[in-house]
Amino acid sequence: MWLRDWIARPRAWWLRKFTGLHLTGEVDISLSARFIPGMRGGISVGDQTTIGPLAVLTARLPGGAIAPIRIGERCFIGGNAMIGPGVTIGSGVVIAGGAVVLRSVPDDCVVAGNPARVIRNRVGPDVSGGCRKPTRPSARTWVWHDPNAARDCASFINDTPLHPITAIQARLRRYA
Repeated sequence: MWLRDWIARPRAWWLRKFTGLHLTGEVDISLSARFIPGMRGGISVGDQTTIGPLAVLTARLPGGAIAPIRIGERCFIGGNAMIGPGVTIGSGVVIAGGAVVLRSVPDDCVVAGNPARVIRNRVGPDVSGGCRKPTRPSARTWVWHDPNAARDCASFINDTPLHPITAIQARLRRYA
C-alpha cells in the first residue's frame, strides 16, 4: 500500500497541474483510471470520492467541443465505468462497475447498466446499512445505523469472530 500511495500522490498532483483536473479534498484515484478533461476544470471531483480501476471520464464531445463533468462528494465510481461529457453526478452516488453514464444522476442513489439507470434511490452515507467511519478522520467514534450493524461492526473492529467456525479459524491463524 505504501508503494501505491507513493505513486498516487504525485499522479494526483500531475493530474491537477497538467491535465486541468479539479480535485477537491481527499480523492482516491486508481492508477489505471483515465481522464480526458479537454480544458482546465473540465472534470471536477468532490471530496471523499473513489474512482476505480480502468474508469474513463471524458469531457470531450465527438465534434471537439467540451462539456464539463461534475462529480459530487462521497461518490464511488466502480471499475471499468465510463462517464460521458456534460454529466453531473450528485453527492453520495454509487456507480456500479462497467456502467456507462451519459445522463446526470441525482444525489444518494445507485446507478448501474449500459446505458446507466438508477436502480436504487435514497441510499444514506453507508449503502450497506452497517457502520461507517465519521467524516472527521481524527474522531475515534463510529456512527451506528441499526443495532445488528453495531454488533457486527464491533466484532469486526475488536477482531472477535461472531461465528464458531470463524473463531476456530482465527485460533488456527494465531498458532500457525
